[in-house]
Amino acid sequence: MLNILLIGKQPIFRQGLVTALESTPDLRVIKETDDSKEALSSEGIAPDIILFDIDDNDGSGLEVEMVSQLQDKYPESKIIILANSAREDMFVKALKAGIQGYLLKTSSVEKLVDSTRLVASGDTVVFAGEGNMALCSLMGPAQHNGRNGASLLSPREREILCRIARGETTKEVAFGCYISPTTVKAHVAKILYKLNVKNRSEAVAIAIEQRLLEHRPSNRNSMVDGLEIVGSNS
Repeated sequence: MLNILLIGKQPIFRQGLVTALESTPDLRVIKETDDSKEALSSEGIAPDIILFDIDDNDGSGLEVEMVSQLQDKYPESKIIILANSAREDMFVKALKAGIQGYLLKTSSVEKLVDSTRLVASGDTVVFAGEGNMALCSLMGPAQHNGRNGASLLSPREREILCRIARGETTKEVAFGCYISPTTVKAHVAKILYKLNVKNRSEAVAIAIEQRLLEHRPSNRNSMVDGLEIVGSNS
């Protein structure tokens, strides 16, 4: 059973999520609140997953900054943000804050449930549903100014980072690259070291900021579901 803490300001949306999530046998909402500060002051709960419905329309990004405080309060919890859009500034801030998932509110309930289970497994960062396509459109033209990640990563490492960016699990990356899960983990460790980051979320944030991945729908070479590996030897 996965215990969920749900934070969201819109009562109808929040209550709809509670109903949908609790119709799934392995998910249980242990607390819901419209105030992230109340979530920080709660005692006696241990959520496996925190679903954080943020209002990203005003562009302030203040709610994203609450992520680090939630992590301090609930260090064992995994955080999934539910957002109106995949705006690059919000997306990168959320990744740097250490979230494990970023879903658009237009995603289906089935996608949310599947993503919640994946994130709980600790295996992957999830950008599900329409968020993947929105992410692709943000990555456009690659920049190669000075010392950047593109010059540090090998073609294989860029491919693996690309697959991570679209939410593939370690097993899925291994299957797609024809290598073992152990080898994937070794490559991920090298990627984190080379980019000087702590986790996969930060690595994807760097990939977005430095344009290591590029969206080119007209060219299917070196493509992973719409994301092209910049500088790969295909």
